[in-house]
Amino acid sequence: MRLKDIQEYAMSTDIEGLQFVEPVELYAPAILGISDGHWNDDRICVIYDESKIIEIIARDMEPAGDSDDPDDEYNDPMFVAREYFEFNVKGAWVGPHTPIFIYTGETDEDNTTAPPAG
Repeated sequence: MRLKDIQEYAMSTDIEGLQFVEPVELYAPAILGISDGHWNDDRICVIYDESKIIEIIARDMEPAGDSDDPDDEYNDPMFVAREYFEFNVKGAWVGPHTPIFIYTGETDEDNTTAPPAG
């Protein structure tokens, strides 16, 4: 679903305060759609592909681990991106229209990825 379609839908249905992951244009390719609120207490919100969001974040992640230790998981941009996502994006409550993140199991790289830990 395109960002423009969601924004037009939100305006046509008087949804005030619909929240997007910022910056909106950067994360727009990860948008799957918008919830109708039927099974989640009438909470209408944007739905994102969790794996795609993490891939986008990983593009800008720098290794943060011990450069002399090849097994240090903090040298893996995907590990650091997932940790950042879990705490700063998925863990953020920004009001009643806080986005929903869905694990689809697909990535742009190989369409198979391990399920999230936890």
